[in-house]
This record gives sequence, C-alpha cells and structure tokens, in this order.
Amino acid sequence: MSMKITINIDSTVLSAAGCIKQLILKTVGTIENEEPTGGFKEHGVPIKMGYGICVHKFIDVMYKTGGHYPTASKAALEMFNSLALIHSKQASHLSDTKHLLTTCYGVWSHVESDSEFEVMMFGDKPATEITFSLPYFEDEFVKINLCGTIDRIGKIRGGCYCIRDWKTTSSGWDKASYFKSYELTRQLRIYTLACKIMSRLHPDSVLGQIGTTSMGAAIDAVFLKPKANDNEIIGSVVYQYKDKDLEAFELTLQEICKRLSYAIKYTYYPKEGIANGNCEMRHGKCSF
Repeated sequence: MSMKITINIDSTVLSAAGCIKQLILKTVGTIENEEPTGGFKEHGVPIKMGYGICVHKFIDVMYKTGGHYPTASKAALEMFNSLALIHSKQASHLSDTKHLLTTCYGVWSHVESDSEFEVMMFGDKPATEITFSLPYFEDEFVKINLCGTIDRIGKIRGGCYCIRDWKTTSSGWDKASYFKSYELTRQLRIYTLACKIMSRLHPDSVLGQIGTTSMGAAIDAVFLKPKANDNEIIGSVVYQYKDKDLEAFELTLQEICKRLSYAIKYTYYPKEGIANGNCEMRHGKCSF
C-alpha cells in the first residue's frame, strides 16, 4: 500500500463499530475506494434529526450575534429548507416551521434565564459549536483522527468548567430513564478526552484551557411536544469522568483503531454483526 488511509472517527460513526466493514464504509469507503456510506446524501435527513440541526443552528447564531433574533431565525429557516428532509406522519409537527421557531425562541429564553451557567468567551467569540479534529492513532496503514463538535463550553457558577450538548427528543421519554441512558455515553467521553488531549498539545486553545481542570459534561434535553409552547427543557446532572474512566475508554478506542488498521491491511471483514445482532434488520438483513 503506497498511501496511508485517513479515517475520521466521531461518536456517530462509532455506533457502527460492531461491524468493522460498516465502520470502514462509513468513514473512507473500502480499499478499492468505494463510495463511503456515511451521511444522508442518498436517502435524505430524517425530520427529527433535521429539526435538531436547525435548533442547534439557531442557538449558535444567537450566541454569536448577541441574541439577534432575525438573523438566527433566518439561519434556522435557511438550514431547514436546505436539508433533504424525510418527513414523518407520526411527527408532522416537526415539519412546521412555526413549531421550529417557537421551539428555538423557547430554548433561547431558557438560556437567558439560566444564571447558573455562563458560556466562555475565547477572545471576542463565545465558545459554541467548537469543532475539533485531533490526530489520535497512526501506524504504517492508517491515520485516525478523533473528531466532534461541542455545542457549548462554559463554567458552572461556583463550580467546574463544563461542556454541554443539546438534544432534541420526543416527549414520550421517561425523563429519569432518558438521562440515565447518557451516563455511559461515548459522546461526552470523546469530548472530555479531546479536551485532555488538547491540554497537552495546545494548552492555550479553548479546549486545552478547560482540559487541565476537573471539568464536567452535561446534556440539555428539549422534549418536543405537538404544541411547541408545551416543550420541556431539562438539564442532566454534570458527569465528571475520572482518569481511570477515560483510560478504560481509551483502551477500547485504541482497540478499534487497531482493528481498522488490520482490516484495511488484510482486507479482512469478519461478519461480526451476526454475533452481536447488528446484521438483524427489521425487514431483512443489513447491506454489509
């Protein structure tokens, strides 16, 4: 092999880690340079996901414009109209732009009323939608980057620095069960790990500065209801990961990186999905 293959790993593509071929296809395609299957280029974006993307866009623009509603509303609507959305009869309210903007306004009202959390400023810019891509693993066959986008970075009043992630979800969840599912989330661990790595590589960066501290991570959930004024916005507890927790998580990440390299080197794609259930689709078998 004359060139190393670059692979970008984030929390989303790691969901395919149960099948090594699926993971490779979602990142770089196969050795033969088949088209990657990641993203929604061919099939469109599910309305629930697209709705959440637009809410994220609104919040980010509000932070960056000092709370200018017209600019943020325009950005959210332009995003909504630009996505190839797959609409759902079961969640038809999510296709309504009025519902979207009402949700956005409600979320921002929640942000403004939250006196316990203050977003950091990095120079003259708020620390929102911070994207990172860090060199993480390299051998003679692959270069693997750890990637992600952190929604907000700030400080809890009288407490630790904290990274926070917005989630838009249905109202049918039992709230305690919903947040309990995030106790072992790989996403917040990746974000925390990225801060720790940046504290070593680039200590003056916004991630590096908080990575040297006893930082935390939290989820802010927007439970969507058919009437947007009835939405509920609830924050999780602040999760703090000890060094031993991150070390254990890294062992798993390193193992995945080695498996990727081995599979690419030998064009070896074991049908792991049969053993772990990933091959079992609702209507037939998976495409890998």
